[in-house]
Amino acid sequence: MIRGQPQFKTFDLEFDQPLRELGFHGVPHKASAFIVPTSSCLVELIETPFVVITLSEIEIVNLERVGLGQKNFDMTIVFKDFKRDVFRIDSIPSTSLDGIKEWLDTTDLKYYESRLNLNWRPILKTITDDPEKFIEGGGWEFLNMEDEDDDSESLVESEDDEEEDSEEDSEEDEGKTWEELEREASYADREKGADSDSEEERARRKMKTFGKARAPDKRNLGGSLPKRTKLR
Repeated sequence: MIRGQPQFKTFDLEFDQPLRELGFHGVPHKASAFIVPTSSCLVELIETPFVVITLSEIEIVNLERVGLGQKNFDMTIVFKDFKRDVFRIDSIPSTSLDGIKEWLDTTDLKYYESRLNLNWRPILKTITDDPEKFIEGGGWEFLNMEDEDDDSESLVESEDDEEEDSEEDSEEDEGKTWEELEREASYADREKGADSDSEEERARRKMKTFGKARAPDKRNLGGSLPKRTKLR
């Protein structure tokens, strides 16, 4: 339709068509939006502020928070101008991961995967401070090395396992303690019962002894009466 309008021919314009079948939802700013690749750009032209990123400006793409068993992951776009802040698209559904990888494979862009979100400002500063050292050190391959060495997924699972083990241990210890307390309480009740019986027995003995001490002795009564005086 636009091609049929002669007024655009003088501008030497080329029109690109969004590939909606490759689109995905994400949060480029504050709200979720539908982001669509084209043959030369990555765009979002519905929600403001709009997103228009030319693929030729991109150095690498890093897919972050991948492999943690979460429902979402993030995309970080690093530009060739390292003094420029990275562009982040957060909260992309994990169901879109394979489609995004296929799209990136069709471009000339290099992409990596990380288990965690990276702090890109100090990374870019390190690169701009000494680019030669960055290149000699393998360039962006440190992302692969970090992914292998850090292995955040295994760390998370290890921490969870430790927490589960500690919970099980604490529950087991707590069970033992309760059993011991129950046994001790049972023993205490028995001992208390025995002590009570002993006290009762002692009380009975005391009462018997007290009763015997206070009870009149017939022999003593007879002996204690005054003798009668016989009358002459």
